[in-house]
Amino acid sequence: MAGTIATLRAEGAERFEALGYPGKRAEMWKYTDVRAIAEGDFAARAETGLTAAEAARVEELAGIGPVIVLKNGILQGKADNKVEDISGLSVRPAGENEVLAASVLEHTPDAAAQPFAHLNAARMGEPVLIDIAPNAVIEKPVHLVFFNGGGAAIHARVFVRVGTNAEATLLESHYGEAGGAYFANPVVHLSVESGARLHHYRKQAEGEGAYHIAHALVGIGRDATYESFALSLGAELARHEIDAVFHGSGGSCTISGAYLSRTGQHLDTTTRIEHVHPDCRSREVYHGVAAEKGRGVFQGSIYVHPEAQRTDGHQLNRAVLLGPGAEIDAKPQLEIYADDVKCSHGCTAGQLDEQALFYLRSRGISEQEAKALLLNGFLAEAMEEIADERVREDYLGLARAAMTEVLADA
Repeated sequence: MAGTIATLRAEGAERFEALGYPGKRAEMWKYTDVRAIAEGDFAARAETGLTAAEAARVEELAGIGPVIVLKNGILQGKADNKVEDISGLSVRPAGENEVLAASVLEHTPDAAAQPFAHLNAARMGEPVLIDIAPNAVIEKPVHLVFFNGGGAAIHARVFVRVGTNAEATLLESHYGEAGGAYFANPVVHLSVESGARLHHYRKQAEGEGAYHIAHALVGIGRDATYESFALSLGAELARHEIDAVFHGSGGSCTISGAYLSRTGQHLDTTTRIEHVHPDCRSREVYHGVAAEKGRGVFQGSIYVHPEAQRTDGHQLNRAVLLGPGAEIDAKPQLEIYADDVKCSHGCTAGQLDEQALFYLRSRGISEQEAKALLLNGFLAEAMEEIADERVREDYLGLARAAMTEVLADA
């Protein structure tokens, strides 16, 4: 459909002008204050060439599988990133195939009430289209890497089509420069067509002065499987919104993650899974840790339509508070309009188990080491949701390193 990108920009500008930046009176934003973003003085553009360190990281990742790189929202030119070596994988500017981009848009949620997604549409550069052909099985993980910084407002948009009966693993990583403030506002559309399988692992490691508001808009076809895990460690303020909808019966959706909110850091996860068709399954498992004066937010919603009989939906959020001023805000929601369902949710927040700490201390383990053991076990439990062993070990290592720093500062 010619004009898809131009239409998306125009509609985004119109919708954002109507909605504006969300205030704390908005129900879905009551726990996350974005005034620093609304009032921030961010540059319209930043450098797009890779630094030597970034190029070295791309080269390292290319040893594992194909790498797709966006620097400050712009797709980087050809490099030794192995993309062209993979049969069934295509990467190009979305404007080169607007018909396929329109199809992805049609089969993913439109983010009607999400103002930052509309801001992205209004100000995005050239979107990127990643296509995994029908029936293709991409054995190596496809790595989508975002490098951000330069004091800019960065509005990257990516369309991903996983064709009928295809299978792939997508590793999505967000990195940022240390020091100054910048605003990353990425939107990723993921259309998982009938019978397809997508394993999606996301790592957010922005610079400590960054603001990061991200959206994943997921459409799941008949008998398709979408499995995701998100690890959130970076940024001063970050919010990851996931909006998933089933487009056919027999689908499966697993959305899980872990976060570590350090002192002065605010990490928000907001999810919505919409069951429209019968015989679909969804599962959410999130574990979070908030250090002293750190804050974590989890808002999870499962919506079951009247036609979605035999829905199986489960949601669990567990959190640990490490000291005075640590805060966890949780709002699990089930909205069910079908009568033949199996749905549940659970939510817990508290401090480390004193008896477990005492047991470890009585065995000659220091207090800091004992806390590290318990917290690492807590986060490792969440990462059992990651099917890929190499990704699981990578994320566990990052979480443990971050936890060691937090406990050392305590």
